[in-house]
Amino acid sequence: MPDEIPRRRLSPAALLGLAVGVAAVGGAVGALTDDADGLLRGAGSVMALASAAGAIWLTLLHWRRLDEAAREAHKAAWYWGGSAGLAVAGVVTGVFLARPETPMPWRLGDGDAGLVATGLLLCAAAQMIGYLVAWAWWWLVRR
Repeated sequence: MPDEIPRRRLSPAALLGLAVGVAAVGGAVGALTDDADGLLRGAGSVMALASAAGAIWLTLLHWRRLDEAAREAHKAAWYWGGSAGLAVAGVVTGVFLARPETPMPWRLGDGDAGLVATGLLLCAAAQMIGYLVAWAWWWLVRR
């Protein structure tokens, strides 16, 4: 039997970076084609959805290649950091609901759709910041 050619496997970090890149490209295409008409807008939406599916697939490959310690770090960071970030986003949302006259210079559009998009982005950003802080803390405590 001939010698098999060894397959190169991407590291977990490379897979995660690739997943983030694919998601970013899909998001950019979706945003750039949002104001387009007809076929271009539909193609942009399909591209954004396909890139989301690709990013999820790459993330699953990333997860399967992690060792137990790295998996535990991610689970703890998402639980504690994501929960804390969501709590912060809830407080900020509550402040804006209690004081609707408060200006929002970083609002993502006009009307209700802009408010919903701003709220979603605020929640996601707060959760990611909390996740990153908790993840770094988890590794610092155990090193």
